[in-house]
Amino acid sequence: MNRRSIVSGFLTIVFCSICILIFFKIGIEEEQTSTAVAQTSEKKIEKEQPVKTIIKQSAITLNDDYIISFFDKEIRVQLKQSETFSLQTFFEQRQILNENEESLSRIATGIYDLVVQSPFEIIERHISSVQPEYAELGLEAAFKRDKWDLKFYNPQDHSYELSFKNNGGQLIVQLIGPESARTYEVVKQDERTYKPQTIVQFDPALKPEAKVINNEGRDGEAVTVIKREYEDGWLENETVISTDFYPPVFKVEKRGLKSAAVNNESSTVTENDTNEVEKKTEAEQKVDKKNPSQDSKQESNNDDLWEKPEIMK
Repeated sequence: MNRRSIVSGFLTIVFCSICILIFFKIGIEEEQTSTAVAQTSEKKIEKEQPVKTIIKQSAITLNDDYIISFFDKEIRVQLKQSETFSLQTFFEQRQILNENEESLSRIATGIYDLVVQSPFEIIERHISSVQPEYAELGLEAAFKRDKWDLKFYNPQDHSYELSFKNNGGQLIVQLIGPESARTYEVVKQDERTYKPQTIVQFDPALKPEAKVINNEGRDGEAVTVIKREYEDGWLENETVISTDFYPPVFKVEKRGLKSAAVNNESSTVTENDTNEVEKKTEAEQKVDKKNPSQDSKQESNNDDLWEKPEIMK
């Protein structure tokens, strides 16, 4: 009996020791597994939060000390995913809407130059009737309080930032966001120039051969802007962003009267009208020389077909 008890007790001790070792090993493995899972989660979180960098930057000359003073301290604006940015709202929050509209349009143009070369979608954008000297053709964005806003939408699944900072009188605007394999390029096509017409005003106060230029006029311009999207250097998509048109500004010229028979009141015609009259006179003279017997017929026909034009005085 004693031997059996001793053997039984020994086997019990061995069994208990084996169980303890097994449980201890399982505990170590579970701890290692938990540590590995935690490390994997941390790496995944780091991967889901890409490092942000400066994507685009523009420098805006304002020549407006008051407005530039609002940006002495850096201002950062979050462009959250699936949200729309409004420039008017941005200005309202900083109470600078009552200032010079040209300065605000300069800021709008600088921002537009950044976002049009990024994944943002343009919701609202306007241009002036005359292209301003500070804006590149096709890249202007005009702003008028409560009338013309600049709005764009962030369709991405992550946020961006706009940074504003005064740098020695220049407003530096930066678009900050994660690095991406996708890149964007703005291309201009179908650039056209339209020469202005000349408006001629006859002034009896001038000498017969005198000419005075009141307005030099300005060429009109048009352009189509296209955004191209690349993935790892390969063209993936091409979208027409805008077709901008600036009409020509007429040239205004004053001339002296050449005939004493003309009324002593100044009149206005365009240069094209003058050319048409001269061409018609030359053509009539040629017909008269070739067919002098048809004068009466032509006059009657002309009376039937054409009305006498009104002379603007």
